[in-house]
Amino acid sequence: MYLSRVKIVYSTGRIAFACGLFFLALLSPSCGTVRSFRGDFSEDRRQRIEQSPNWQDGRFRNQEACNPDEEGWFSYSVSLLFSGGGTRPSCPVPVVKTDLHSLGREKECAVWFGHASLFLQVGGVRYLVDPVLTNVWPQRMLLRPFKGTKRAFAPEDIPDIDVLLITHSHWDHLDYFTIRALKDRVGLFVCPLGVGAYLEHWGCPADRIRELDWDEQVDIAPGVAIRALPTVHNSRRFITQDKTLWMAALIETRDADRLHRVFISGDGGYGKHFAQIREHYGPIDLAVMENGQYNEQFHTVHTRPEELLVEIDALAPRMVLPYHNAKYALAKHPWDEPMERLYESAKGKPYLLLTPRIGDLVDFASESLPTAPWWREMDDHPAN
Repeated sequence: MYLSRVKIVYSTGRIAFACGLFFLALLSPSCGTVRSFRGDFSEDRRQRIEQSPNWQDGRFRNQEACNPDEEGWFSYSVSLLFSGGGTRPSCPVPVVKTDLHSLGREKECAVWFGHASLFLQVGGVRYLVDPVLTNVWPQRMLLRPFKGTKRAFAPEDIPDIDVLLITHSHWDHLDYFTIRALKDRVGLFVCPLGVGAYLEHWGCPADRIRELDWDEQVDIAPGVAIRALPTVHNSRRFITQDKTLWMAALIETRDADRLHRVFISGDGGYGKHFAQIREHYGPIDLAVMENGQYNEQFHTVHTRPEELLVEIDALAPRMVLPYHNAKYALAKHPWDEPMERLYESAKGKPYLLLTPRIGDLVDFASESLPTAPWWREMDDHPAN
């Protein structure tokens, strides 16, 4: 009887704690929920959204069938706060502190910051993708970085950016504090329909925001364009559901001496659109692919390891850079499982699998690109 009461008190306390986090975060300016809850879109933005072929019955929809357990997202998120079983490394994740300010624009390179944040220089243009570079309340509780990765790179480590690309509005991709810190040093913000409302609300100039529907593109510079492409996902920022669009992105640079096409998957599940992208747009030089934070409860909106191999084969890229791992535990698989499974499966494949540590400089002109399984060198790896 005593143990049963203890369990009841413990469970009730966990629920109360999680609910408190929920409502405190809801009041935070970083949430941005208040704006969407009021429906406070500009008239022009609202008209664009409602005219989109991807907007149906008051929300954005995927082009393919998608049935995630939307009703269970809150309880699942709460359970992650108390999950174990190898979902987080027990020792610090290795980080290399590349000096981004010293990189000349002529260098074709990428630097991964962990999870889905990426610095990219292609065709003389500097891109920053889904930067989450702070750990301020309420993210401190909801997004707990692994040991060694907290502020591995901060906003002040980022040079002036030509294009800041946001794939969707989830907290692990769109960070209020990072946007606020960088907004005056960004030439252009590119995002899916509706996400520009957050950026404007947070102080980004409206004339530097370009919102795209799927299959639309924006010209960045002569011979350089970004095209928004479909992905099977969703958008939620607490109480708002699918009021803003989500996307993958294709960066095209028409210059024979440079990478021609870089594909950035964003978040999303498996679908026929991968083969269609290859068919419509031609060879992909670099594919940055979601690899991590999958689970059966939401398997239609996140790519599972076995599906990732099919997606890569469909795209047939020259190089693959996996991301969406190594910084947060947003699912219940072992933290290094996504990297380990892809590394083993990619052996003998025609593409080059890149495996940089967080902060490694991936110099595409170098003859020694990072391809070693760095996670196996960590102290808590079973082989050590």
